[in-house]
Amino acid sequence: MIDLICERLRGVDTSGLLRLPVSGLVLGMDRDPLAKVTLLLFDDRGEACAVAKVARDRGSERALEQEYAALCHLACSPIAGLRPSLPAPLMLERVGYRLVLVTTVIPGTPMTVGYYTPGHVTDPAAVRRDFESAGGWLSAFQDATAVASVTLGDELFRDHIQPVLARYRLQVGWSDWEAEAFADLEADARALPPTPMGLGVVHGDYAIGNILVDRGALAGVIDWELSRPAGVPMTDVLKFAASYSSFLDRAVPPRGMVMHGHPGWRPARQRWESPSGWANFTGFMYGFHGEGWYPDLVRTFVSRHATRLGLPPAAVPVLLRVFVAEQATVLANRTYARGYQQLLHELHDLARGNRFVTGRR
Repeated sequence: MIDLICERLRGVDTSGLLRLPVSGLVLGMDRDPLAKVTLLLFDDRGEACAVAKVARDRGSERALEQEYAALCHLACSPIAGLRPSLPAPLMLERVGYRLVLVTTVIPGTPMTVGYYTPGHVTDPAAVRRDFESAGGWLSAFQDATAVASVTLGDELFRDHIQPVLARYRLQVGWSDWEAEAFADLEADARALPPTPMGLGVVHGDYAIGNILVDRGALAGVIDWELSRPAGVPMTDVLKFAASYSSFLDRAVPPRGMVMHGHPGWRPARQRWESPSGWANFTGFMYGFHGEGWYPDLVRTFVSRHATRLGLPPAAVPVLLRVFVAEQATVLANRTYARGYQQLLHELHDLARGNRFVTGRR
């Protein structure tokens, strides 16, 4: 497949490349049945020059088509200085009966490499730098790609929240507590003051694994298959904070109930242990609703971006619940869908001040 892709690239417009690829290696292969095989391609000097994603079956082709469309849209956007941090689309073609997307390569390593380095996520200064780096790029990107605005209240609910709830109902399901939770969410959304909120390009999966770092600075953002051209910008703010929070116990495995460097983890674990064992549950709740230096950092990060985007404080808990409901519909992985469903349940109870979660305790 690598040889076929290299050969095909010789017949398309590759003006975005200084040198054509002649070889490659398998960079990643996800076990998810809808995932792709990622190939890193090298030129004749042995330098990485392109990345190819190969659909494993027809079910995963849609994601490649969506990413190609998103990257083409960005290639025509006035993003000036941000362009080096974005992969440029080179080809979307069928090669050897497989759909293949090829883009330019961005030098750097995923933020997850530093994240999982011993001592990193227990160091407040190092974690703060990660948040500042990701937040700085996101601010510049959102300013550059702003396209329109929506008014909080009825318009926000009709155009951007109701479609999420419709997808949730179709893909996840509907029960009595969800009917109650979404009725409350609708009431809270419609009650927001009629404030204009900008819309723009949303990455859709602005997570630590999709952010590349080079010598301590943010070098690029990859994997744009969930992007949309006119979405709610807080989505990416919340996704970054959620992804950073969700894997803390993998980066620093707790001993018993104690996590080194995070004294607030123990009470968070006692209060928010996942009813189904979903590992991300406690980390998410710790980050957004726990106590300690790290939850303070998360809340400061979220509130500063909300202020930058002109949002009143009351909009944040509303958009957080919408974000969680949407995450339940994004992945085909049922474990994640069920986990976000449980998070939505918990956030609904917190919003209503309920001590016990209906149907769980």
